Amino acid sequence: MFYRIKIEELNNENERLDKEIEDLKEKELITKEQIQKFTKIEKELAKKTKKPKLDSSGVENIDKYIYEESIKKMQKILILYQLMKEAAIDCLVLNKFHKNGNQTIECYNY
Repeated sequence: MFYRIKIEELNNENERLDKEIEDLKEKELITKEQIQKFTKIEKELAKKTKKPKLDSSGVENIDKYIYEESIKKMQKILILYQLMKEAAIDCLVLNKFHKNGNQTIECYNY
């Protein structure tokens, strides 16, 4: 008798554990479904909240800008230098000296 009671207790314990395993499997499935659901939501949010790429179409290259400005200023300086040579009092005297480069100097008579 003692063995029958013990076997019956073990069978009851086994049934209880089987039910617990089934419950845990159901919870596992529910948890997996929730994880998949949240993963999809997370991906959708990641797509929506992606940082926009920088649009550099309106941005000007600073090196190019500085280069162009320096060219313009140098042209103005050279024009001013040419005018100073042409307007100089000693222009006629130093005309040969000033004509060393391929520049033409028109001296103004004052």
